[in-house]
Amino acid sequence: METDAAMAWLEQLPGVGRKIAAGVVNASTLDRKALVLDSHHRRVLQRMGLVPQKADTARAYAAIMSAMPSEWSAADYDEHHLLMKEIGRAFCRPASMACGECPAQALCGTGRARAG
Repeated sequence: METDAAMAWLEQLPGVGRKIAAGVVNASTLDRKALVLDSHHRRVLQRMGLVPQKADTARAYAAIMSAMPSEWSAADYDEHHLLMKEIGRAFCRPASMACGECPAQALCGTGRARAG
């Protein structure tokens, strides 16, 4: 089954949304290129300008998946998620941003604007 079809099938199950479906196909033995997109990760991507501000999960997922490097493995997708989630937790919090301390500031439209 193709990755998108597998995710669509999983999302039909009660309580399974895009985040869980992506996690299942990415971090399981299926080892597929699917990005787990949680609220921390999405907030960072929105502030970076990679995902539209008002995007719902499906639109945010489509926007970032089209920008992911084709040579990345499923493990690279998982590592990207974990690192971006940590940036969201530690530096790019909902109400208080620590842009000056953020290791991704140079890649972030919001961070660059706040620094200059």
